[in-house]
Amino acid sequence: MKNSTILLLLLLCNHVIAQDVIQTKAGNKIEATEGSIWIDSKNKHVLYKLPNVKKRKKIKFKDVVSASYKDHQFQTFDVNGKSKGFLILVDANDKRLGAISTNRTVSKGGFEVPYMRYELAVIDNSGKVLQYLVFTDVNNPNNIAMRKVAGEIVRNNFQDCPNLLERLKTFENTDLKSVNGDIAELIAELYLISCK
Repeated sequence: MKNSTILLLLLLCNHVIAQDVIQTKAGNKIEATEGSIWIDSKNKHVLYKLPNVKKRKKIKFKDVVSASYKDHQFQTFDVNGKSKGFLILVDANDKRLGAISTNRTVSKGGFEVPYMRYELAVIDNSGKVLQYLVFTDVNNPNNIAMRKVAGEIVRNNFQDCPNLLERLKTFENTDLKSVNGDIAELIAELYLISCK
């Protein structure tokens, strides 16, 4: 009997820990249905479902402090007076690496040409953004240079995170469509990376 009670308590605790949660700037805690949180970077919303409710709800990035789900951690920070949302790639001892990608299109010669826009931020423990960079996967001189800078920012700020550096390195020798595209490939597959 005692063992079954302990097992039941462990299962209940595990369910509570695994739950998807959104913290709002108004101080509310939204407990979403597990697996329902989705980041809509283009429209700047966090989408989610509540238990026993069919319709999906949404909340603006500017109204969110954080969202935790699966192996993802989403947080908002002030960048040049605007609230920006980032998925956290690394949460090291004294700083975090946040990034987000957005599908975009541009009209060229009567056609809609798709491209990816990336935002990268290094954030200290107080929530201050130390470095912020925007670039795309387009192969023009400016974006090639910005991707190189982004890679250097990651390598210089997170030297003590071998798992991040190893993951970035795996993209260096692949057949990438973009010059200096290793950083774009890293951001394209965002999840929290442990530094241990």
